Amino acid sequence: MPGDQDGYSAGGGVGPYGSVVSNGRLHQQGTSLGPEPVEGPALAADSFQWNKQWYPLVPVSYLDRDQPKGMVVLGKSLVVWYHSPSKSWQCFEDMCPHRLAPLSGKHWAQSVTAAGKGRIEPATGSLMCSYHGWEFGPGGACTSIPQADSPQQEEAALGSRRSCVASYPVREQEGMLWVWLDASPSAALESSMRRVALSSELQDGSGILLGDWYMRDLPVSYEYLLENLVDPGHVNFAHHNRIGSRDRAGPIALIQSGPVTAQEGFAVGMDRKDLPGGAPSVTRFVPPSLAWLSFNPLGSGPAFSFLFYAVPIAPGHSRIFAGYSTNAAPAIVRQALKSGALTPLLHSFQWLSDLGAHEIINGDTLFLRHQEGRTAGSGRRWGSAQYFMPSSSDRGVVLLRKWLEECAGGGPAYGPAAAGFQMPTPPNAAAASVCEANAGEELPDVSVIQHAFNHSWLVAGQ
Repeated sequence: MPGDQDGYSAGGGVGPYGSVVSNGRLHQQGTSLGPEPVEGPALAADSFQWNKQWYPLVPVSYLDRDQPKGMVVLGKSLVVWYHSPSKSWQCFEDMCPHRLAPLSGKHWAQSVTAAGKGRIEPATGSLMCSYHGWEFGPGGACTSIPQADSPQQEEAALGSRRSCVASYPVREQEGMLWVWLDASPSAALESSMRRVALSSELQDGSGILLGDWYMRDLPVSYEYLLENLVDPGHVNFAHHNRIGSRDRAGPIALIQSGPVTAQEGFAVGMDRKDLPGGAPSVTRFVPPSLAWLSFNPLGSGPAFSFLFYAVPIAPGHSRIFAGYSTNAAPAIVRQALKSGALTPLLHSFQWLSDLGAHEIINGDTLFLRHQEGRTAGSGRRWGSAQYFMPSSSDRGVVLLRKWLEECAGGGPAYGPAAAGFQMPTPPNAAAASVCEANAGEELPDVSVIQHAFNHSWLVAGQ
């Protein structure tokens, strides 16, 4: 493949490259100087449907059961709320069918008055529109229209499909509320047949999530955030003296494992010859959001996973979640974590972990924001952009872009809320106002960081 044919690689004389998986180990079947796609099975032709997927919405611990919250995911305005009578979380389109007012009030805004906020009516447990008082129950059915001229008129109106709010399937798992972004009649059945994307030890119940989830909104598009999450080559430089060191930098020969498919994504890994048994670390992209780094220091048995989720909000905006899981915790620790007995202790130290994560993500956000702006400013689609990636350490980026182009229509299929979307105003409104430029503009570094405010402000809903 010529080096500049499609923008995925550059440089001549790049040979074939492949891998197989045997007994959980990655084995190289050839050598390569560049990240050419594996020769063998062609990329799957099945298409990826952006709406018919489970997305992480918000950690349950961040929510107030007495107050609905507005969110945007994939350009869809959503309101999440808790229905006490049925003891269930609900997720609706954030729009009252009466006069199209938001059911949540404003999204995570500072200046909403008490009357303008979304409301859960204590007497019924229903979600109430604060504009005219219409109420809605589980599944989106309207249950009360105060302005109805008569009981008969109200009954007729409540029986109309036009009085209903679009309701999305939700699932509470591993402390996270997940949403299936399709509200069609088949959504409940289709979503029930799909698992949320988790590490294998969380899927099979042998592992435990360590602590709570980290959450943060970023002024960076989904595609560029994912590039960063599947790229090990930047760690020793961008995070020198934090989680990496320039002194340890060197070649990172990533090996592709298996084909790239629309629903399963792809995996790349490397054998660690410096560890007992050459234990592998493997990075998997599981669509639509999960970048999962699994590390097995002994080659079998105990494993540790870093779980990062990139969630598309709108062009130029994404949300990151991070968590850690393992199957190596002693049984007594697993039991204590699952029972919630360690929750107060974990919350006491969660802020220390978050501070470290903020610092790491701050550095990445600066690079990604400028990278995205320059790519968009070139006026060319990504395949013709100025990426020059001669080493196999960029293989994850290559495969991600292949997946996007060949399986997922080139990128997220955003809904109408993506148009003109702006991140909520953080406490430092003066600095944030600088950041309302589009992704094609280069922003002062301090403004990018201040704009990418952390989850603690979101949770407070101030």
